[in-house]
Amino acid sequence: MKEIHAKYAVSVSDLKKNPSSVINKSGNNAVAILNHNNPVAYIVPPSEYEKLLEAYDELMFVGEVKSRIKEKNKEIEVELDEI
Repeated sequence: MKEIHAKYAVSVSDLKKNPSSVINKSGNNAVAILNHNNPVAYIVPPSEYEKLLEAYDELMFVGEVKSRIKEKNKEIEVELDEI
């Protein structure tokens, strides 16, 4: 069985029966959707999804900064609108 990264979990069958109830019961927490006791998907509240997107954007930015530091002697042309 894979590790479940959510406080709340439901089977695919239960989700199909009443998706609104699953979302309401979870509150503002992620819900793991299980098939044969293994997570196949997660339902994530909008606020948490937005945090994930922001973290991903920051990670990509850090990667770009590290890449540019390695190329510090190389000139990089940047348009003013890109800043």
